[in-house]
Amino acid sequence: DMDSLPTMSSLQAALLNQDTESEEELLGVLVHLVVCAIEDPGVPNPLKQLTVLGQNLRQADVTNTNITEILRIFLRGRAQYEMRLFKGISPPEPKDKKEATQGPFVNADPAYLDLLSQNKTFLMSETIKDKPYLALNANEKAEILAFLCNELLTNKAVVSQIENTMENVIVMKRKKLSLDNKVKKLRILHNRKYKFKVEVVSESTSASANGSLGGDNENHSDLGDRKSTRL
Repeated sequence: DMDSLPTMSSLQAALLNQDTESEEELLGVLVHLVVCAIEDPGVPNPLKQLTVLGQNLRQADVTNTNITEILRIFLRGRAQYEMRLFKGISPPEPKDKKEATQGPFVNADPAYLDLLSQNKTFLMSETIKDKPYLALNANEKAEILAFLCNELLTNKAVVSQIENTMENVIVMKRKKLSLDNKVKKLRILHNRKYKFKVEVVSESTSASANGSLGGDNENHSDLGDRKSTRL
């Protein structure tokens, strides 16, 4: 719902912790983004990315009160995916559900943890490990928002909307080109019609002028004949 989105000034106030109502609006947007991101593109091994209550992210209810913990688990899962995608390595699988609740990196070797500490997404998840999202500074909050928006660029619904919009733009461009061609043709016809009218008017004016001159000459000749007769 576009009407529920905060204004730019409200968003700025929320990032700078200047207004409580603006912060609530920001949390509402954040919850919506996280829910969409969990659904698609999702997280790797969703059954292994568990909350402290043993729920995976799709089962958990995301609210303003638990958004920080859900967001941290999501960022941590995306960091694990990036490590597997770019480095080709993954941490050991947890032995059971209890161990999974402690996080996917509990049994990781030092080499993996060293590489993980250089991952930007993992570092973002660490910023909200011991403090809530609203307690972050403006740059950190904006960075997390930007990350979620970038992740959602691969969301199927977003991609479908972009493709449909692009198709609509192409259709509208074709219609615009067709209308432009029609307008050009109408202009050409109008110019031809106007030029034809000008030529007709000029010809009529010339004919009238010639006729009046001929009449004057006849009058002059009649007058001369009358004078000659009298003489």
